Amino acid sequence: MSERSAFHFRRCTFIVAGDPAQLTGGYVYDARIVDGLRARGWSVEVIGLAGRFPAPDAVAREAFADALAALPAGTRVVIDGLVMGGLPEVVGAHCRRLRMVALLHHLLGDEHGVDAAQRAAFLRSEAAALVQVGRIIATSAYTARRLADFVPRPIPIDVVEPGVDAAPLA
Repeated sequence: MSERSAFHFRRCTFIVAGDPAQLTGGYVYDARIVDGLRARGWSVEVIGLAGRFPAPDAVAREAFADALAALPAGTRVVIDGLVMGGLPEVVGAHCRRLRMVALLHHLLGDEHGVDAAQRAAFLRSEAAALVQVGRIIATSAYTARRLADFVPRPIPIDVVEPGVDAAPLA
């Protein structure tokens, strides 16, 4: 493998909704993935998108489209499910040019407090986005099984479960 291809292999862009420094479970998980990749020698660019997610507004749509358009062809891009699930048309516009990986904590339609109409819309949109990616990272075996039943074509699914920090001894 040439130096150039080895370098390309160890680069990726990670796209999340909003400020990547948010201290919620999903964002902490994403940050741990990024830290783990960097510890293994990867160069990781993290892009936090403006706008409303997962039911995207025009600002979100434009931010996502602009972020993907700015990436060179062949770039590996990991896209958090909050971003890509509601924007399958943006995913579709770039899926042949970029090496897309979806990172799903759970299906958007499985979100608590979502009414039946929104649930159906999220599931349709997310299915349309997922069939366009080359790989999926799921945060649990349950999510991976759910995705295997949900996605209409075989896509490699890797499970990367969250860890915990050891608590100090009392």
